[in-house]
Amino acid sequence: MVVKTDLCAFSGLRIYPGHGLRYVPATSVQTTRPVFPFIHKKARALFQRRRNPRVISWSQLYRRQHKKGNVELLKKSRKKKVQRTDQRGFAGASIDFINAQRRQTEEQRKQIRLSTKKALEERKTKLNAKKNEQKKKLEEAKLSGKKPAAKTAQQKIVPKKQSQPKAKFTQTR
Repeated sequence: MVVKTDLCAFSGLRIYPGHGLRYVPATSVQTTRPVFPFIHKKARALFQRRRNPRVISWSQLYRRQHKKGNVELLKKSRKKKVQRTDQRGFAGASIDFINAQRRQTEEQRKQIRLSTKKALEERKTKLNAKKNEQKKKLEEAKLSGKKPAAKTAQQKIVPKKQSQPKAKFTQTR
């Protein structure tokens, strides 16, 4: 069995049969008068005092506006975050380079490390050899009494621009 319910004109609450009251405003101008159902005297009094139901905290309009209640509806409407699986390069590394690094085996990584170590050692030995040669040249120069040729920066002599005399302005009367 379905029970016919009314909605309160002020609060928006349901009014079941046998409850509430109806208000018909008495105006001499209107021929067809609206009938306002109210759930209780408090709602009718607030309606007659022209209070805004959006400000009254217990009315349905206020609760809807401030998202009170309806917790079940909110839970259903939430979406799960979809995890993105886009792959892209970063910091100067293309996606192909990154994928190649991922596909490398441990043996390949060891070989790469060894080759970089060897290259570093070779570079260091070359630098040390150069330094040793320079030291030998300096020692030989000291023993022979000559000063080693130092690099000197030659300065160019550039004449200054002579400023032209400024014209004097005289007032004429």
